Amino acid sequence: MTTRRMASAAEAPPEDTMPSSSPGPRGQAGYPAAFFSVDLAAAARRLLAFLRSESARGNAGPRSVRRYEEMWLPLAADAAGGGGEEAAMLVPPPDVHLVWLCHCFHHESYVAYCASRFGRLIDRPSILDAENEEHAADCCRDIWAARYPLEPFDLDSSEFDGNNSNGIENDSANSEIFMMVQTYAGLADHFASPFVSEGVYHVAARRRYTCFLDLIRKGVCTTREDTRLVPSLDILLMWLAHQSFPASYATDMTLMSIKDSVMKMVVSYGEVASEETVERTRILWEEAYDEPYDLSGSEVDAAAVGTAREAFHWQAAASEEDTNRLYKGLQPRFLMEVCVFLKGEFDSEHISKEFLRLRAQRCYRSLKLDKSVSNLSCKNWQKMWHMYCEFATRGLTIEDYGDGIDYPSNSSTLLIEVRA
Repeated sequence: MTTRRMASAAEAPPEDTMPSSSPGPRGQAGYPAAFFSVDLAAAARRLLAFLRSESARGNAGPRSVRRYEEMWLPLAADAAGGGGEEAAMLVPPPDVHLVWLCHCFHHESYVAYCASRFGRLIDRPSILDAENEEHAADCCRDIWAARYPLEPFDLDSSEFDGNNSNGIENDSANSEIFMMVQTYAGLADHFASPFVSEGVYHVAARRRYTCFLDLIRKGVCTTREDTRLVPSLDILLMWLAHQSFPASYATDMTLMSIKDSVMKMVVSYGEVASEETVERTRILWEEAYDEPYDLSGSEVDAAAVGTAREAFHWQAAASEEDTNRLYKGLQPRFLMEVCVFLKGEFDSEHISKEFLRLRAQRCYRSLKLDKSVSNLSCKNWQKMWHMYCEFATRGLTIEDYGDGIDYPSNSSTLLIEVRA
C-alpha cells in the first residue's frame, strides 16, 4: 500500500499570470499552467470583502437597478479613458456596485447588453486593494454629485423604500437584471466560512480553477455536447471573481478557445444540479488529475458541511460579550479541516477482520478511528474520514491491523490522500 499526501494550499505551485492561447506547458504535478490576465487571488479577496460588508447587504432592488442603468452605466461610459477601452477608475455607490457585479456574473448577458446600448463593453476597473478602492469611491462621489445633484450617492435606510420588490412588473426597472440580483442574494452566506478569506485558500483555488477550465477545454473536444460540470466552492469563488472583470474574462476565455462553451457546460450559482451531474464531474476530474474533486473547504455541496463548521467557527464579535469566553477552554481556537481519501482495488477474500486505523501524532494521542478493509475496495476516490483537528496536530498516521492485507499488485494501486 502506498500513501500520498496532497499538496496543501500553502504548497500550491507558483502560477504565471500571462495569457496563453494554447494548452501550453503543464505546471507542477501535471497540472495545466495558469494564463490569467488578472490577479484572481486578489480579485477574490476584494469580492469577498465587498460581499461581507454592511453596505452590500442592503436592499438592492428596483430603485438600485434604475440607478445602475440610468445613471451609473452612462457615467462609467463617459468617464472611460483610451477611447472607451479603459475602465474608469471609479467605484459606484454600494447598492449600484452590487447590481453591477450581479450583472457581470451573467457574462454573456452583460456583454450583449453593453454592445446593444453603448456599442462596446463597459469594463470594471482593476482596483484590488482597499486604499485605492476608497479613493476611487470618493472620486466617484464628487462626479456623481456634480452630474446628479438631486440623486444621493449613498442611500440610507429611509431611502430604500423604492427598492421594494413588490410590483416589479409595473416598474420601469429592468426586470431581467433585477432577477439576476435576486439570484445572488445569498452569495455572501455561501462563502461565510472563515477560511474562505485566507490567501492560501485563494492560491490553491486558483490552481483548481485552472484545472477546471482545462477540463472544459478537453470536454469541448472529447465529450458529448450535453456534458455539464458543477463547480466546487473554491472554483465557484474564482469563477465569479474572474467574471467580475468582464474584459479580462472575455480575453482569457477566447485565448483558451472556450468562450462559447463555459456557460453551456458549467452549472451556475443558484442552478440545481442533479446528483448524476455532480458524480459525472467528480469522475471526469479524477480521470484527468488523479485526485479527489471534493476536498476539505472545496466541496460541491457547501450546505452539507455548513452545520458542522458553524459548531467550530464562532462569531468573533461575541468574544467579549459572552461571559463563557472567560474560560480558556471555551475560547476560539485554530482548527484544521482534514479529509482522508482512499482509492484502490484489492482482493477482499479472507480479510473480514482487517481494518485501517487513523491516529493523530499530537493533541489527540488517544484518538483511534477504525475502518474495515472489506468494504474499501473502489476504483474511484472515496472519503474515509472528515474531521476537524487542533492546529497543533502535527500529523496523522494510518495503520493496518489484522493477519495481513493482500494489497494490490503492480497492475493496481491503493492510495491514501490527506488534505489539510
